[in-house]
Amino acid sequence: MNPTSISRRVTLVALAAGMMSFCQAASVQFTIDSSQTQVTLSGTAAGLKVEPQGEGSLTTSFEGTVVAEVTENTVRFVEGSRIDGVINGNWRPMANGASGTAPADFGAKAGGGLLGGDGALRDLFLDLVSDAAVPLNQGQFNADGLRFLFPESAPSAFDYRVTVLFSVESGRELLAGFATNRIATAGTLTTEDNLQVLEIPIAASITFELLNPGDSSLTISGKLRATRPLEVEPELIVGPVQLNPDGTLTFTWSGGADEGTEIQRTTNLENWSKVADIPQGVTSWSVEPTGGAAFYRVFQP
Repeated sequence: MNPTSISRRVTLVALAAGMMSFCQAASVQFTIDSSQTQVTLSGTAAGLKVEPQGEGSLTTSFEGTVVAEVTENTVRFVEGSRIDGVINGNWRPMANGASGTAPADFGAKAGGGLLGGDGALRDLFLDLVSDAAVPLNQGQFNADGLRFLFPESAPSAFDYRVTVLFSVESGRELLAGFATNRIATAGTLTTEDNLQVLEIPIAASITFELLNPGDSSLTISGKLRATRPLEVEPELIVGPVQLNPDGTLTFTWSGGADEGTEIQRTTNLENWSKVADIPQGVTSWSVEPTGGAAFYRVFQP
């Protein structure tokens, strides 16, 4: 009998089938890597430049999840993300502008003397959406225009206590609506080992009122990194191949998909035809001599 050729499962047919299913957008969830995510707060409060209350008070991270619909060529961010600011210390003022310190995601101060005060951003919680699917080009996408929403169910708040001449103004401003990302740096969606890695550069601002309309504008800038594990099937390994005393040829395999295995045959290495469906759990198959040259392969879609 002429030698039998065994092929791996990577074929044009398999690629075409995979592309057909992959082009349908699938909603997936990425987990934010808080150790690789860092954002900084800047801007103005009551018309005064924001400065740190203490070391690291204007820098924090995010934790939570990002939800997106991913295809081979696009990514779309849909409602359902849970981007939660990490508490970075105890900062002035307390909730609702009360005197004292309390845990907060950011702690800021502005001005001083007869015109100045403190502010603390607490319970920062964001969703993330894009108006449409964003094209992917070699793993990069346009992050400009992404919107970070402030969900009503999880109010983010800016507590403030400001001295104006000899009076004190204090309170809590709930952040609502959305902050639009305005950035030229591209986001990325790549694969590292068995992880799909999402990185989003951030430069999003929101304007609100403390003492006068539009007197405060805060910008969150930095980078968000999130990952999700990719399902990786064990590698399909074919062999050993054995020539039996009765002239039949038996070959075995391991790994690969749990189901959907078939044996294919060709005489010209171009046109393959199925000759057997292999039941789930079976990892060997035998063929009798045909009297002519033929090639066989294990195929898994």
